[in-house]
Amino acid sequence: MLKFSWSKRDKNKVPVISAMEMDELAEVLIRDYNPVLLKEAQPIDYEHFLEFYLGVNLQYQDIRSEQPDEHILGITAFGDDYALVFDDVQGRLKRIVVTEGSIVLHNELLAEEKEGRLRFTALHEGAGHWWCHQDYYGIDKNQLTLFAEEKPRAIMCRSYNLENFAYRKCKTSVDWMEYQADYMASAIAMPKTPFKAAAAEMLMKAGFKNKVIVTGLDADHDIYAELGLPAQIAEVFGVSRKAAEIKLKNFGFIKDIKKVKEEARQGRFC
Repeated sequence: MLKFSWSKRDKNKVPVISAMEMDELAEVLIRDYNPVLLKEAQPIDYEHFLEFYLGVNLQYQDIRSEQPDEHILGITAFGDDYALVFDDVQGRLKRIVVTEGSIVLHNELLAEEKEGRLRFTALHEGAGHWWCHQDYYGIDKNQLTLFAEEKPRAIMCRSYNLENFAYRKCKTSVDWMEYQADYMASAIAMPKTPFKAAAAEMLMKAGFKNKVIVTGLDADHDIYAELGLPAQIAEVFGVSRKAAEIKLKNFGFIKDIKKVKEEARQGRFC
């Protein structure tokens, strides 16, 4: 396994890294793991990648939160800690030990219709947090451990932090790491090289010779941008339609007419 190495960091040891750099870094990682994934568009075997390449202990549990209004989909343990889960046999909540190097995914993601979100969540925890953020979360193992600590040994990822990798500004180090984990998940699930090739081919076949859908002008084009093309991409890479749509917009395959006009004024759109 390649070790994550990034020299540019903020004062809290959080990587200072752009989306473009994460796309490049993801392809370096994939090339070391399985270069075939860069040659042919296909879903990554996330379980094999996490367990046999990244070396994590992957588990599935009915994860719960101390806060009843929080929906937790994944946990990454940088040290031994505890997690709250629901025990179906005993019919009650209980604490379980999660050991260092464990990733726990909510077993609700095992439903067939959530396969895409399961793959994405697993990569968010593994390729994002576990691989990229050990320098931040790697704390003194002799410290007492509670989820309420500023830097707990096991971090919990809420549902609203997943599949949320559209370009945005973040205020805190934790916000940046959630964005980075989500973007890295997208970059591993949908590597730049095969993604761009697949999207361009689909658009050409659909009659978009410039390989861009401009929304806000034609109802049929809007429907294809929102439903058709993202669904095609989602099926190829085994992700959700939402994740595919965000990636298409990030890479400029789907553009709103307002953005096109803005780029035209700046001389960037042709």
